[in-house]
Amino acid sequence: MPTESNILICSVNWLGDCIMSMPAISEFKRCFPDRALAVLTKPKLVPIWNIFKFVDDILILKSGRGGIRESVRSVEAGRYRKAFVLPNSFRSGLIPYLAGIPTRIGVPGHFRRWMLTNSIMPELRSGQGHQAYEYFSIMGVDPENLQPPSLEIDLGSKTLSRGKLLAAARDMGMRVDAGDSWIAMVPGAARGPSKRWPAAHYVQLGRKLLASRRSSIVLMGTAEEGVLCAHIANEIGRGAVNMAGSTSLSEFASMLSLCELAVANDSGGMHLAAAVGVPTVGIFGATDHAKTGPLGDWATVVCAHGVLKSRDIARESTKASQAMLQIQAERVFESAMRLLEAREEELASHDGN
Repeated sequence: MPTESNILICSVNWLGDCIMSMPAISEFKRCFPDRALAVLTKPKLVPIWNIFKFVDDILILKSGRGGIRESVRSVEAGRYRKAFVLPNSFRSGLIPYLAGIPTRIGVPGHFRRWMLTNSIMPELRSGQGHQAYEYFSIMGVDPENLQPPSLEIDLGSKTLSRGKLLAAARDMGMRVDAGDSWIAMVPGAARGPSKRWPAAHYVQLGRKLLASRRSSIVLMGTAEEGVLCAHIANEIGRGAVNMAGSTSLSEFASMLSLCELAVANDSGGMHLAAAVGVPTVGIFGATDHAKTGPLGDWATVVCAHGVLKSRDIARESTKASQAMLQIQAERVFESAMRLLEAREEELASHDGN
């Protein structure tokens, strides 16, 4: 028999948004541990939901018109009584509607209000600025209890990723050992050039980090960002290795978890680094860090000054690119050093106890 415990969560479609939704989901599970939560998600995000321990089942969101029919059938089979529709798209509201889920909760817009039984206006309910709070409003849990997203990488995955990273570095003639420290750089951004800190600035930062730390640098990203990452790694010189396009999403997360520091643009990689517990510096130009900044005690941001911030910017924007250009490598380096020093002091204090 269908029960109130069968709940469907329609996942957001970008890696960063996916991670920003996790605090609300984990809080819901904490409040209602007997509820079985299933996530409907695109195939590319399945590896991340597999790591997240607060969902009980994962359904694949198929593409195209035929995919809608398949997804509806899959949802119908779960006999869900309630759906939390986290994205704002028409399609995300259509599937739970066609599947006949009795209660469908989401944000109105995109001509889909009629598909929802409960329309939520997050900005009126939460009174908070960060995008993560929108998901608290949709799921009806207290935003005061927000805990940063946390993805726990198992030891076996870490061991495999470390071996892959060391092999790539040794193939380049680098002298590295299993216990060596790594710093991750994630210079891409799926949104496009308007969110990307200039490659030359990453090169300057990489050289400064290598000169001041006994660490190596790993460039990370998607296959599409491989040329960019290879260029930065080559320009930094000995001590930097490019792994962009050489890892699956789960390996990306695992490899990030091995690092002592991550420096990234406003991107899914930035949120992923913070979620796996790595001290993370996010670089923000024209986008609003108050809305989409990384969450966590060991995450900080470096922002452009005197720039009108926006939640959404065009993929290519002269103003946005100029905002990123004004952020000097020295500022990011200093922020990274402060973060690392604070983390090392905390670890030392724990060791002392």
